[in-house]
Amino acid sequence: MGVGQDEFGITDENAVSLYVKEVNPGAIIHCAAYTAVDKAEDDKETCWNVNVEGTKFLAQVAKDVNAKFMYISTDYVFNGEGKIPFIEANQPSPVGYYGLTKYEGEKIVQQLLSEWFIEVFLGFLD
Repeated sequence: MGVGQDEFGITDENAVSLYVKEVNPGAIIHCAAYTAVDKAEDDKETCWNVNVEGTKFLAQVAKDVNAKFMYISTDYVFNGEGKIPFIEANQPSPVGYYGLTKYEGEKIVQQLLSEWFIEVFLGFLD
């Protein structure tokens, strides 16, 4: 079952908690994100609140209800330099504020949860 902004705002900790506890899912795929990469440089507060605080709220309640958790991240957590594909062991080097907030979201997921999945979204194909 997918949910959107009509059900709750990801930056409202209480609303996130109440909704997830009511639904009591076995798994959460966290797709919500502030994705306006260029605009993020000028709207840092909203970007941080959605990508970091919202992720924290969702991860905390996932832990409360013992739900599996998948976080959708971005290739912007890596700088794109190099000639071989990145692997999980590579050191992140976020590109811009958007990349930084997505990386901070990754760290929160890893800190709060013992079992998690992080997938990198590489963009849309033309």
